Amino acid sequence: MIITALELSKMLGVTVNTVYKNKDILGFVGKNKYDTDVAVPRWISRCLELQKNKLDPGREKKEIELLQEKEKLLKLQREREILEARFIPVEDSREMYSKIVHNTKSKFLALCTTFPNKLYKKKKSEIKRIVKQDIYKALEELSKGV
Repeated sequence: MIITALELSKMLGVTVNTVYKNKDILGFVGKNKYDTDVAVPRWISRCLELQKNKLDPGREKKEIELLQEKEKLLKLQREREILEARFIPVEDSREMYSKIVHNTKSKFLALCTTFPNKLYKKKKSEIKRIVKQDIYKALEELSKGV
């Protein structure tokens, strides 16, 4: 659920200033809005950790900075994985798709001009075989791509 900093401060029993200072931990989603599904569990685990380790404020700030650096690193790693996966740019994929559709359309339209000569004075079973064979050739090119 998305709520304001004031509502979150009341929910957690802290000041609004504390919420603002810890927005990176508390699921800040922008424009004074916080996600309670993220904020509450993180705040509880943070409080438990503070009680358990009795961290001094300077050390806590360093750990927050370290977490932020780790998040940045993870984001960069995800971006690198995307780049290494060699995704096709949108424009290139549109162009390839357009060529495939155009080639397939041309093959099917060409059947109309080649069928009369191929099918003239043929038996019904032979006509079926020829039509099926030519259609499968066109579909095979569609499945192969460009």
